[in-house]
Amino acid sequence: MLTILMLGGCAGSNPPIEAGNPPSETSGFFQPALFQQTVDCDFSGRKVSNHILDEFEDSWYSKHLRAAGERPLSFAPGSRETLRFTWLRSFHSPVIVRVEWAPTGAATLTATMLSGAGGYEPGEVSNTVSRTLTQVETERLLVLRQAILREPPVDCAIMLDGARWIVEAAGADGYHYVNAQSPQTGTVHDLGMALLGFTGWAVEPIY
Repeated sequence: MLTILMLGGCAGSNPPIEAGNPPSETSGFFQPALFQQTVDCDFSGRKVSNHILDEFEDSWYSKHLRAAGERPLSFAPGSRETLRFTWLRSFHSPVIVRVEWAPTGAATLTATMLSGAGGYEPGEVSNTVSRTLTQVETERLLVLRQAILREPPVDCAIMLDGARWIVEAAGADGYHYVNAQSPQTGTVHDLGMALLGFTGWAVEPIY
């Protein structure tokens, strides 16, 4: 069940994340600059600045990525083109989908489902799939990838019992990070649903 406490407007776009000084201890999964950069949220006419990522979120997200056998994406511009979607539903199995592009343009999908719950402990790997995407799938994904680069890094929703839809993109354009809370429509939702569809898994409920 999704309970939204407050929803505010979020200002800003999503330029490449640049290097910065992280807190004293982080997981290493996310670009250090995310811990310093902020976005302005408007809650009922009151502007509040929130960090894109904090240490609690870093610990939460990274333990699921680590349980899935994932590694940090490269933060360097010009690195291998990679797209990763981390879907953390409060009470249901976490799913991580990663797509990597070869120099030839071929795209390989690797997906991992965990046995735990996205809002709690990750559990163990319960299902995996790895396959080469078709040309049609790859072309669709490239369109969505370009669109995600224009999204703000975080939304301003505050909620209980929802899901985190986290997208990371690395490659020639640098490192991009987008984190949305239970999006019902929009670019993050469309990208996440496309990647989930490419796995061939029946993943319910969607929230």
